[in-house]
Amino acid sequence: LHQCPITQEDMESPDYPHCEAKDKHEMELKLESLGIKTDGDENEGDINWSKVGDCKRFDDMIIGGLDFNGREFKGCDKMSF
Repeated sequence: LHQCPITQEDMESPDYPHCEAKDKHEMELKLESLGIKTDGDENEGDINWSKVGDCKRFDDMIIGGLDFNGREFKGCDKMSF
């Protein structure tokens, strides 16, 4: 989403999430069907998935220049998997 170049070595890392190969909306529907509840923290959805639509919200945030933690994205050279 940051448009950083990903090498074959990156993709072979066990920590690489392979998000581009997943249907995130389908995953959200499956998670929702499990009925898992958060601990009731009203801010839980700010940092973790909590409802259908959050994947798109996080994608939009990242495309807008932030990272998953909500902090400013500092550049591709700061990434690690």
